[in-house]
Order: sequence, then structure tokens, then C-alpha cells
Amino acid sequence: MAVQQDNKNVYGYIQYGNAEYYRPVIFGGSKTKALQYYIKAETLMEQNIDGIKNDWNYLNLLVTIAKAYVEIKDYKSAFKYFEKILEVEPRFLWIKNELYPEFLKNYNKEIVN
Repeated sequence: MAVQQDNKNVYGYIQYGNAEYYRPVIFGGSKTKALQYYIKAETLMEQNIDGIKNDWNYLNLLVTIAKAYVEIKDYKSAFKYFEKILEVEPRFLWIKNELYPEFLKNYNKEIVN
């Protein structure tokens, strides 16, 4: 409803994405469809470059996208998003010290191929 009333409602797209991401597949959930909503939200957020500086909502969205790509086994796209996150915020210790190294450890072979 929020997106139908305002097609630039970033948080509406995020919520639609969350609904798809967390709904079990048996009930119609889709990580791929969730990614479409998340990427639409990312695109809208990036239209206001000054607005995303130091914005944890933006960083959280990027993390969610990276994790969704891992879930659908698109490791090259996940890699690009982890790199993007660290480019945007190099001091993001959760990514830098935990998620990204763990991702590289588990999926490095798939990224190279």
C-alpha cells in the first residue's frame, strides 16, 4: 500500500522485500523477489548521495542484499556488495571482521570460478 501511494517510498520497498525474504517458500516467499524490492530501495536511496552518508539504514540494506545473494548462491554479486559496504564504510567492523571474512572463507572458490 505504501509503495502504491508513493512509488519512491524507500522503506515501503524494504518492507515488501522483508515480507518476501522472511516468508517461507511454501507460503510464496522468494529471496529473488525480495532482492528486486531491496535493489529498488537501494536505487532510490542512492539518488540522494548526501542523505546516505552515515546512514545505518542504507548500510543495513546493503548487508541485507549481500546476505540475500549468498542465500540464492549468487556469490559474485554477494562479493560485490560486501566490497561496496566496505567502500562506503570501511570501519564497519561487523562486516570487516566477521561477515566478510566468513563469506570469503566459505565461498572463495565459487567467486573465482
